[in-house]
Amino acid sequence: MNVQLRAGSDLTPDDIAAWKSILASNPTLDSGYYRPELTLAAARVRSDVEVAIVSENGQAKAFFPFQRDDNHCATAVTGRLSEFHGMIVPQNSTLDLREIVKACGIRSWRFDHAPIWRSELEPFAWARSESPYMDLSDGYDDYTEKLRQRGSSAIKQTQRKQRKLAREVGPLRFEFDTDAPEAWDALVKWKSEQYVRTNTLDIFRYDWVHDLLKSIRSEKSLEFSAPLSALWAGDELAAVHLGLASSTAMQIWFPAYNRDLQHYSPGLVILLELASAAAAHGIQRIDFGKGEERYKYEFSTDILPLLEGGIDFRFAMPTILASWNKLNQAIRRSPWRKQLEAPILATRRFRQWLAFR
Repeated sequence: MNVQLRAGSDLTPDDIAAWKSILASNPTLDSGYYRPELTLAAARVRSDVEVAIVSENGQAKAFFPFQRDDNHCATAVTGRLSEFHGMIVPQNSTLDLREIVKACGIRSWRFDHAPIWRSELEPFAWARSESPYMDLSDGYDDYTEKLRQRGSSAIKQTQRKQRKLAREVGPLRFEFDTDAPEAWDALVKWKSEQYVRTNTLDIFRYDWVHDLLKSIRSEKSLEFSAPLSALWAGDELAAVHLGLASSTAMQIWFPAYNRDLQHYSPGLVILLELASAAAAHGIQRIDFGKGEERYKYEFSTDILPLLEGGIDFRFAMPTILASWNKLNQAIRRSPWRKQLEAPILATRRFRQWLAFR
């Protein structure tokens, strides 16, 4: 096994073709986060993006894209913006992942959004979490029927608010992928305001985030795209969403809505419009990602278990990190969760700042 390191911007057409060939052969890598286009876009706006190319007998067998920090610790490409983690390897790979990480000169590599079907990561996992998703594999109508059979009233309630929005504000118009400048401007404005309200780091303050998202927006292929969806009520913009999509899966990435219209639940209205349009475009799964937001569970049909863990060569750190993770899980289950999480939340903005430098 030979491991060759390259800057993300130095990938050759042959490298990209080999990467795509692995993706085509491994259905567990159907997320846009695993596409080479994302790594290339990130490398255009950040200088810390690297790719390890693992080869045997001169043939590329795996790719490991990552960002290296000043302490030689690795994170997923795009860092906290990434919702799916893992190396680009053939299904049921027997490659030695520890040796790959070690060969990169990395002291540690963390993952916390690895789908459980990424079985090669199982030996390095110390916890599990979950990501709700919409199953659209049999179409939008089948999806809504599944929710109704489950006894959920989410669809019915949202459709009622949808009719009320159209009646009281104006006729609804939805665009699955719009180039309207007002949609992008609203996305940035509304998300920034949301970050302030929730005491979360405003990631749109960082030029590299702006540049990355605009670069990804220019990608319009079937295999990789970032559709900017928008919902208007009359002449008023009600909600927007920037997603990340492969040919079969889409990520709920940056949803935002007009708070002046919040009693109509425009964020949920656009979610149903998005699901219907995505299914028509061949999307079979919409991933919500980790998080305890109520709507994720109300509108999901299934749960994707995730692995959390890492490969760490620092003294005692694997044990420390695993213990910390167990403590964190215990806090989440505790009736005194709010009080126990206060010290963690107090440092959240600083930790987020470190992640987005």
